[in-house]
Amino acid sequence: MDWVRIIENNAVLIIALAVFYLVSRKKNVKKFEMGPLKVEHQTDADKYEVIDPRDNCPYDKAYTAGREATRKVDAKCEALEKTVGQELKALNEKIDRDLGEKRKARIDVLKLILNSKSSPPEDRVLAALECVYLGENGWTKKDAVGISRKFPDTYRAICRARPDLRLPEVENYLETEGG
Repeated sequence: MDWVRIIENNAVLIIALAVFYLVSRKKNVKKFEMGPLKVEHQTDADKYEVIDPRDNCPYDKAYTAGREATRKVDAKCEALEKTVGQELKALNEKIDRDLGEKRKARIDVLKLILNSKSSPPEDRVLAALECVYLGENGWTKKDAVGISRKFPDTYRAICRARPDLRLPEVENYLETEGG
């Protein structure tokens, strides 16, 4: 290979590389132009925004605006929570009222079945036990105990399927009397 010929053919490229290397090594040179080639060197001050410590903080305005926007959003959220809370409270009251009415209607139907002489004894015993389970006392509980004593096999079958309907009065009677 002929090194001289290679250097002659690429002389411009070699000179440009040497200039780039020299310019990049010098820290105080900002711009260097050589024909169509341009080299710029940036210092740290050129790369970053310089803030004068004697000036007011430029971010205070943005920070204050952001805090005010956050306070507005917080106030809207509190108002919304209050409104939703009131609506939920009203809805819960309505649900409780409706459930109470439904419970009363169920108890009334069960009492009708209990007092219906034409209903089968299984239905009457089950209705009586459910009435007591739902909190009915007084004459309903007395009727439930009476009908359960009258049909002990039906009572035992129901209590086997639903042990929560057991009545202590009937259990004691069945144990002592052996019915």
